[in-house]
Amino acid sequence: MNMLCVKCGSQCQWRQCLLEHPSPSNFYVSCWQSSRSCVPLMSLRIFLFLYSICVLITSIVWMPLTLDINCGYWFIYVTHWGYILVALSTGFGAAVSACVYFNRPIDATFGLPWYVKTYWVLYNITIPVAFLVTIFYWGVLRSSVKKLNYAPNPVLDIMLHGVNSAVMLVELLCSAHPSRLLHIMQPLYFAGVYVLFTIIYFFAGGL
Repeated sequence: MNMLCVKCGSQCQWRQCLLEHPSPSNFYVSCWQSSRSCVPLMSLRIFLFLYSICVLITSIVWMPLTLDINCGYWFIYVTHWGYILVALSTGFGAAVSACVYFNRPIDATFGLPWYVKTYWVLYNITIPVAFLVTIFYWGVLRSSVKKLNYAPNPVLDIMLHGVNSAVMLVELLCSAHPSRLLHIMQPLYFAGVYVLFTIIYFFAGGL
């Protein structure tokens, strides 16, 4: 019990809000690896990134063509904000691994590089957002009595609202870097930004 209290207390210290970690290899080596090579996780991240980019581009192009609306409306939905995060998160993850592969292992003597910190923030935000989108969409919107057409294609619908969580679940299960309690503020900041955008959009005469 005392050990648990000590662990909880250490997680609630202000320095846990920072984006520093003494073992930078945890950002490019999978927790399942016995070797220190960046290649296995890099290969996986590149695949996830390419998949995410393909789905993202397809969604942006397909929606205005099939629903006959301005492509600008694509950006008002939290699903699409979330998928942009998925693409950015997998992209920065692949970039972190690629930098190690083509250059050298990351030196954290003077702190983690900016691109590692950026990936860490995106990772912290994207995972809960992806799960929330999936749970809310299939648990509330699709199960409601009045069903609306939220996606122009059933396959794309599943990719945007289901496979998005699967992609981030794979990223979560394969990552070795820590998840800190106080980093929960990062997805909350994202939620606040989207709520603010929605309020401004509504009072500006949006849908």
